[in-house]
Amino acid sequence: MLNRKPLALCLAALFVFCVSGCSKSDNDSSGDSGDSAIVECISLDNFSDKAFGEYAISRWDLDGDKCISQSEASKITEIPKQAFKNNNIIASIDDLNLFPSITMLREEAFAGCIKIKTANLKYIQIVEQDTFSYTTLTSISLPKATNVGEHAFYNVSSLTSVDLPNVETVGDYAFRGTALKSVSLPKATNVGEHAFKGVRSLTNVDLPNVETVGDFAFSDTSLESVSLPKATYVGKRAFGYVYSLTSVDLPNVETVDMYAFGFTSLESVSLPKATNVDDSAFYSVSTLKTLDLPMATNIGEEIVVVYNDYSDKYEMLLDTLYLTSPLPISMSSSSSYDIEGYHNTNLYLNINKKSEVNGGSWNGIDWKSITFVE
Repeated sequence: MLNRKPLALCLAALFVFCVSGCSKSDNDSSGDSGDSAIVECISLDNFSDKAFGEYAISRWDLDGDKCISQSEASKITEIPKQAFKNNNIIASIDDLNLFPSITMLREEAFAGCIKIKTANLKYIQIVEQDTFSYTTLTSISLPKATNVGEHAFYNVSSLTSVDLPNVETVGDYAFRGTALKSVSLPKATNVGEHAFKGVRSLTNVDLPNVETVGDFAFSDTSLESVSLPKATYVGKRAFGYVYSLTSVDLPNVETVDMYAFGFTSLESVSLPKATNVDDSAFYSVSTLKTLDLPMATNIGEEIVVVYNDYSDKYEMLLDTLYLTSPLPISMSSSSSYDIEGYHNTNLYLNINKKSEVNGGSWNGIDWKSITFVE
């Protein structure tokens, strides 16, 4: 006769194992806010920040079952304009990672939030203007972001660290008023006006692909050296008042705007491809002794001039100036200032400029010496 008791015990044990295993799997998935793919329906229990969760469910649970299905979640692509502006309850927004379809943070979405300290947002691609302005962030990681809008982190005085490996455009005033010490933007091609102006803590930047540096972009920072291997344009006062700046590497710059390097501590500058150097580009750089502009054809007024408090006059302290382009050179010599010191500067010109030289004078200016080169 078949003994059914052992068989019944085995079936019972198997049932308990299956139930236990399924329950464990469910519990594991519900606690993971970093990977929404394994969460079939996102409930309040899935959020690490309950205040954020309550917001999400109240707006994105379309069928009212207190749970955001994958179908419902896929329709959400952005955090709306001013959605959490001046919120003083939400402490974390990392739960955004539950929604891979959310790729945009609209204008002022988190502006003024005073409890958010850090953020690691895996899927965000676009950060619009003022998104995080006046928050209390200390660090943020946006591994997929390609655009940081105007004023995006404006006056976030606590911000010391950013991770933006794919950002291509940095908007005007984006990081002004932060406490960043070092910035690496390996894919950025454009840095907007005033983007880092006044960030006194900033001592190092890595911008290997930047082509355009906007007006005042890095003025009044603490940079000591700058290398921009692909930059073609440096805007007005872009590095003005960076008293600590002693070295620049700008092999492809074509245009240097007014006062771009004024009030720095540069000693020797070579701009091998610059064709246009605007008025007072190196204003009040008393340390600058050698300026090499081999392709320059348009030279503005007093590109290197320093005001002497003792003599109450503007002086040219440059030792050596290379203007060796074979093309015609336009150099403005008119000035509202009483300039002295050109006669202390050694000028190098292309040999085809000989006919333009009268004794020690070229372009209506007397030079210490004039040397011709091929």
